Amino acid sequence: MAQYILIKGETILERLKRLCNPTNYMDNYDKEKVSAANIIYAKLLSPNPDIETLATQAEDKLEIQIIDAFQIKDLKDKVHPKNFMLMQPYNEKMVALANELYSKITKSHIRYTDYLEIIDMAKPILDYWEEKEKEEQELEKAKIKKEMEMERTYKEQQKRIENAKRVIERFDEMNKCIETIILEEESTEHTKNVLKIWIIVFLTITLCGIIWSIVSC
Repeated sequence: MAQYILIKGETILERLKRLCNPTNYMDNYDKEKVSAANIIYAKLLSPNPDIETLATQAEDKLEIQIIDAFQIKDLKDKVHPKNFMLMQPYNEKMVALANELYSKITKSHIRYTDYLEIIDMAKPILDYWEEKEKEEQELEKAKIKKEMEMERTYKEQQKRIENAKRVIERFDEMNKCIETIILEEESTEHTKNVLKIWIIVFLTITLCGIIWSIVSC
């Protein structure tokens, strides 16, 4: 049996060409399989090959398993009846369909034509999972958007807090400067009164700015 290696994104035609290439049967030489592979491979290379017929021939004559274990497992996981037991509202038809499909997919060997039939029957279930995946993606997008908004809000708040700190620091520096002037012996009483009024005005304006910065957060 030709060694099977799953290649992501491989079409069924590409898969058949790879698995039916006569060179696969040269190491452990098998005359009958080389002959069969030669005929099948040539037909696969022709325009518009009959995929289903050639897939059946490959399975019968070359003992190739076209549908790999990963595909089977993925389908099993999706059509398992337990997935639909707790649906609200309860969907009797979906459970019945899942039960029928699961019995088919758990067979020991799934042929290509069997797989196509199961996939066709499973369309309602596959559509259900596709819709559910879309909903989960939308929820994830909404979650990421919310987290980004929270991060942006936090940064804005931090920026406002830093601005408030700088205003306070400037006020402290100005206040010390004014106090120094007031305490100087040469300052007149009138100058001291003017500076006191300036301190009160400056303090009021500064505090209003600080309060506004904090409230805006």
